[in-house]
Amino acid sequence: MHFFFDPEISETSTHIHKDELVHFRSLRITAGEQIAVTSGKGHGFFAIVSDPQSGAIEVGQRIQSSSKTQVHLIQAIAKGGRDELALQACTELGIVSATALQAERSVSRWDSKVQKNLDRWQQIAISAIKQSQQLSLPAIQYAAGVADLTPNGTGLVLDPRAEMQIGEIEPATAYTVAVGPEGGFSDAEVEQMVSKGFKAVRLGDSILRTSTAGATAIACLQLISGDFGKRLD
Repeated sequence: MHFFFDPEISETSTHIHKDELVHFRSLRITAGEQIAVTSGKGHGFFAIVSDPQSGAIEVGQRIQSSSKTQVHLIQAIAKGGRDELALQACTELGIVSATALQAERSVSRWDSKVQKNLDRWQQIAISAIKQSQQLSLPAIQYAAGVADLTPNGTGLVLDPRAEMQIGEIEPATAYTVAVGPEGGFSDAEVEQMVSKGFKAVRLGDSILRTSTAGATAIACLQLISGDFGKRLD
């Protein structure tokens, strides 16, 4: 089933959002075909296409996610688009927010291009929720340093030197996962985050790339909380 994003979708909608119309037409959808449309606000609707060219639809059953665990990602800005790969994968797993962190060891610097890069992250997130059929579009934010961070729920900072493994974390309804850049967080950054309520944890004995560490951690936390693999209601 094709999945679309329409922030204005409601029971009374008659057409797909104009920003989706080009994509809609390119899929060669036929009249009578069922699609799903997410609002990005935690719910969406099944709909029947009545006119593929104009994007006319007949809205039907409301849908929402059965997941009860909220995961917030803090992803250090990284070179080579690895932070964007991390955002994409973590969004596909259902995060509710993503904060781009300018860490001490971040090679890439956003500086005067913060808004431009946040807009790019927003588009990556929109594409990812459509691909993975998520109903919530993560809120995209920016932090100039770890001093600006506050954990929502159980805060975890990934550190391969930590004594605690992620499998030892207790189930919770909300987590915040902080992922460092190439070379990881500095000692001072880890200490500062721990002082703000984060727990340092490691992902077993493997040293993962910044592009894959967050998604691995999130999948582990969803499994611990009993949310991994839940679908739509």
